[in-house]
Amino acid sequence: MFSSDFKNGDYVKIGEFKGRIKDITFINLKLITDEGDIVFILNSLIFQKEVINFSKVKTKRIIYDFEIEKSLFPKIRKVEKSILKNLITEFEEIIEIEKNISLSVMEFIDREEYN
Repeated sequence: MFSSDFKNGDYVKIGEFKGRIKDITFINLKLITDEGDIVFILNSLIFQKEVINFSKVKTKRIIYDFEIEKSLFPKIRKVEKSILKNLITEFEEIIEIEKNISLSVMEFIDREEYN
């Protein structure tokens, strides 16, 4: 019905729901959310909602918010390298080292501005 757009096992976001496709029928799509909930989405609604198929993307992105001391800002490249090294060590079974791995600082927030 959806040609090669979706298949069982794909990780998708349909409207406000995100999870892994468990089953596709002529009537609906069965989605298992990250929380373990089962959501049935009518096929007709899929055509009306924004759909993202994360399984079709060649790169995977993980966003993790954290704070570091302001004194480390001048040494941010060193901090990035240290974080990347630790991530590769900690998650070597799921990170493919042969592929491009990058770490990006998305935003600097000066907390003193808000006090």
